[in-house]
Amino acid sequence: LAIEPPVAEAAAGEQARFDVLLQVADDGAAAIASDPANAQRALDIYAEVEAADPGNARVAAGVASVTGYYVGVATDAAADGDFEAARSALANSEQLVTGTESDSAMVASVDEQEAAWQAQQAAAAKAEQEAAAAREQAEETAKEGQRAISSGALDIAQQAYDEVSAS
Repeated sequence: LAIEPPVAEAAAGEQARFDVLLQVADDGAAAIASDPANAQRALDIYAEVEAADPGNARVAAGVASVTGYYVGVATDAAADGDFEAARSALANSEQLVTGTESDSAMVASVDEQEAAWQAQQAAAAKAEQEAAAAREQAEETAKEGQRAISSGALDIAQQAYDEVSAS
């Protein structure tokens, strides 16, 4: 029984060291935006703690926060239509932590998001072209009406007015 206190003290000391390391790693993970190298530094610390304390919940949460940062960047970039930046963020995450579930899911959906975004952009462009064509047609019809009024052909002018009013 005399051996137990030093063992307990050593375990407490090791846990305190892990706590300090994990705080440094968590701070680095929180500062990835200011310096992307913080991601690798944090992951290195998480790996060191995981090797000595397998299954540490703070390690899992920290690694998830690092990958979550890159998935968030990718999600925001995709929402803005910048699919190259989305793929780049996911590639960075995959390079740091291979085979994460969130990265795999995002990589699979980026192509679908891009296709949907392109279809939306094409539909908007088509609608704009149709609106421009309709404006052009209305302007031409109005000009015909003005010419008809100038020439005294009021029935043609009324017809042009009716066309423009209907559209």
